[in-house]
Amino acid sequence: MNRLKLQLGSLFMLVMVQGIAVGSEYELLVQAINRYYAFEKNSQWDKAYNERVSEFREITEKEYYITRMEQDSLGWKLIEWEILKVEKLQNSETIVVIEFVEQAPNVFKEKMNLENNNTITFSEQTVWQKEKDRWFCRVCATRFHMTLNRGI
Repeated sequence: MNRLKLQLGSLFMLVMVQGIAVGSEYELLVQAINRYYAFEKNSQWDKAYNERVSEFREITEKEYYITRMEQDSLGWKLIEWEILKVEKLQNSETIVVIEFVEQAPNVFKEKMNLENNNTITFSEQTVWQKEKDRWFCRVCATRFHMTLNRGI
């Protein structure tokens, strides 16, 4: 039974990865996604900045990015994320739908009638771009509060 579940899960992943080379390419994309959001989760904004596409880094100064992300994340805590869907696009860009679980600030809890643990779940489209054989984030999901995560 477990082997059947594993095989069905593998088949499901093949179907989900529409147009992306299954295996190493998909793994590289997943690694980039996990790396970026781990930096966000740990408020390592200088490292998160380096995971953004070169076009973003050219028009956004690193110190401004760090300051703004610190402000935008105040009271919020990224708990976890899960890749729901991956779609291949043109020009080395890929849309990835990700579900995020965050702990919201108390003021948000009151507005949204959240339960005691203050968690809220978001599903958003993100856009990842391949540059020089490496994936970078173009649109990283605003989740109501991360203004610099929108597209450029």
